[in-house]
Amino acid sequence: TIRVRSICGMLTPDNISVPLWNPHTQELLRTLTSDTHTVYALAYSPDGKILASTHANATVGLWDPHTGKLLRSLAGHTSSVGGIAYSPDGKTLASSSHDATILLWDLTTTVLDE
Repeated sequence: TIRVRSICGMLTPDNISVPLWNPHTQELLRTLTSDTHTVYALAYSPDGKILASTHANATVGLWDPHTGKLLRSLAGHTSSVGGIAYSPDGKTLASSSHDATILLWDLTTTVLDE
């Protein structure tokens, strides 16, 4: 079993695919694909169970890094989202956008499986 904290994500040249690698074995574990929307940034939750991504289409994606499944897409910005950060307890996610806003997402009330 590979712990999530041992998985690395890197953006590909097309910026719509995120390969997840095991840095110890250099094995490609899976690739997250974001349709046609450019991915700008990634952040793992403190417990390593959710990978957040920011997108050119003004959304934030929440992924299960073990399965590669998109759990939820968060909409609220009006321009591309470039920054992402979790609170230390993992209950809040902050996203910053080119629309000059920072949104705080309460992950304790967000349904993670659409």
